[in-house]
Amino acid sequence: MEGKHGITFPLELGVNEVGIGGATMYVGTLCDISEKKDVEAKLADECQKLISEDCLK
Repeated sequence: MEGKHGITFPLELGVNEVGIGGATMYVGTLCDISEKKDVEAKLADECQKLISEDCLK
């Protein structure tokens, strides 16, 4: 997704079905997951360091 300042960022899309007055409608929510991706990358790096250190012993 590209924000209003031209910055591209990752997002999650959630879609839910809603029944209103006999009609079916769909509601979508967008969530910026930039921070989640950063934390996942740092966690993966730390896990790799721990595995490497353990193998050196």
